[in-house]
This record gives sequence, structure tokens and C-alpha cells, in this order.
Amino acid sequence: MAYEVLEAIYKNKPITQDCHHDIESFIWVLCYSIGRRWVTNPGKMDKARHDTLSNFFHYNFGRVMVHTILLARIGLSGPLDIAESYPEIVSPPLVPLFRDLRGLIYAAHSPNEAIPLSYEQVFWSLEKAIEELKSL
Repeated sequence: MAYEVLEAIYKNKPITQDCHHDIESFIWVLCYSIGRRWVTNPGKMDKARHDTLSNFFHYNFGRVMVHTILLARIGLSGPLDIAESYPEIVSPPLVPLFRDLRGLIYAAHSPNEAIPLSYEQVFWSLEKAIEELKSL
């Protein structure tokens, strides 16, 4: 769920859900999906590394109360750092994809001049990663 939507729920304030909220939610779900796959099926990852990933995953995605989800996303980076912190769980082109997505999320929540997320921005990053994946 988008940070602004979570914050509005927590503060009991009305919010008009917009397409940029859906785009941000997609990014969070993508991070969750990649982490969840490796937490449930560690493959050749050694136990110590898997335990570290599991702790990272559960800290960032194992919350059930709105205020604890918000706390896990303070700074907006935690979940978005999964590919950079655990590059062995993704194909190499996905590391810069997640870096791009993190930058887009940061820009969308900038206290100075926020740049709302757009489909074009995210699709451009996804297309770039897909082309790199095709060339592997």
C-alpha cells in the first residue's frame, strides 16, 4: 500500500486514492514477491544468509498494524533495498531496477518538490530491466 494511503489511514484523514498510489503499491508488491519467494525457498543460500534475509523480510513485510508498517517504511528505503542488500536473490539487471524504483519513490515523497509517480517512469525502468534480462 502506498505510504500516503497508510499515513491517511493511521491519522484517520480522508484521502483520494490516485493512480500514483497504485503505482507505488505495485512497487511494494514487487519487492514483497521477490523477498517472499526466497524466504520460503532459499535454494543454495547458506543458513546464516537466509536467516539474515528472513529477518530483513519480516521486519519490512511482517507487520500487521498500520503504525508498524509506517515505522518499517520510515525513510522509504527498507523494502526497496532488498535487491541491493541481497543481490544473490535476483538477476543482475534487477539490482539497478530496484535502485531506479527506490529513486522514484524518494522523488515522489521529497519534502522539497515531490515528483508524483507515473506509469511512464516505472515502465521505462521495467523495460530497461527486461531488455537486459533478454540479453542474458
